[in-house]
Amino acid sequence: MDSGLCTYLCHINSMKALEEYTNFGFLFENYVISELIKMNNNYNLEEEFYFYRDKDGNEIDLIIKDYDGVLHPYEIKYKSKVDISMISSFKKLNYLSNIGKGGIIYTGSILKDLTPKNQIIPISSIIS
Repeated sequence: MDSGLCTYLCHINSMKALEEYTNFGFLFENYVISELIKMNNNYNLEEEFYFYRDKDGNEIDLIIKDYDGVLHPYEIKYKSKVDISMISSFKKLNYLSNIGKGGIIYTGSILKDLTPKNQIIPISSIIS
């Protein structure tokens, strides 16, 4: 879970090399999730972290179950522009009654509603 250690072991020593790294999207996703887990532990929150992937390849990068049992789905994208198609896999959870707000965590700078239940969320607003 240590993205810094991973970049060191892969001999990635510049931002250019990092952005050209084949698995950079996975590395960014891992960084975001590990930071959220650290915040959860540091603030003694009782959230649980999950992901979803089915046999057809549909996936949701992160599902946070809050202390009330509500599930919050998130996609994590190393992109400055995102769109609603990036959360199409969220519909796989429609059969559940305990789905709360979620969204896309991205590298842009604008926090705004994407749908009534989903936002686009700048990484800078959750990890400082």
